[in-house]
Amino acid sequence: MGSLIAISAGPLTSDIFLLDRNQLQAKARDLTNKEFDSTAAVDISLNGDVIFSNFVLLFHEIPPIKGLRLITNEELKNVNPHSTLT
Repeated sequence: MGSLIAISAGPLTSDIFLLDRNQLQAKARDLTNKEFDSTAAVDISLNGDVIFSNFVLLFHEIPPIKGLRLITNEELKNVNPHSTLT
């Protein structure tokens, strides 16, 4: 088991956070920086890749805006990591 924890702060929030259990005194990193209106269902792989969904059902948008997004462990080394649609 790795030391990284990926967190979505609620059932439908706008940000995904990353916490390193080896550096608990450090602040959790905001990985998405309000890039999405809502995010949900976050997980982290044994390799340290973060995957999450952004699913937004708006009444005036058919079909709903949705996606499964990936932030690779290499991308996490960047100050502002970029997620890609998978």
